[in-house]
Amino acid sequence: MALYQNVATSVGGIAREKDEITQDYVANNLKKSLENGACFVIENNNTITAEIHCYHLEPHIFRHILSELTIVIHPDFQKKGFGKIIFETLLNHIEENRIDILRAELIARESNKHAIEFYQKIGALLRFIRTSF
Repeated sequence: MALYQNVATSVGGIAREKDEITQDYVANNLKKSLENGACFVIENNNTITAEIHCYHLEPHIFRHILSELTIVIHPDFQKKGFGKIIFETLLNHIEENRIDILRAELIARESNKHAIEFYQKIGALLRFIRTSF
């Protein structure tokens, strides 16, 4: 929760404001990700400094998609390669272990040029090339 609140207050952070980050919000994302998606963290000195997660949306017809993808990197650790490491870890996990997934989706604000450039740089926008069913 502290990581999310910290990132929410930084320029170009996540789309939620600090007061929207609650225990329930964080617990719900973690629960859904562990039940039917994926979640990874980077820890530094017993403090979570990066987190990424995604999970299935309803209805069942979209079970081949992991959505609500969110990545947060503590501002002190941004531009040091942690985002690339954790994002590629997630994508590699999906490619290697989740053959049921054809696509992972994220939404970025059009004004968040830094995030969009980051996603393009690591090739996240074009990563999955699987036949749809």
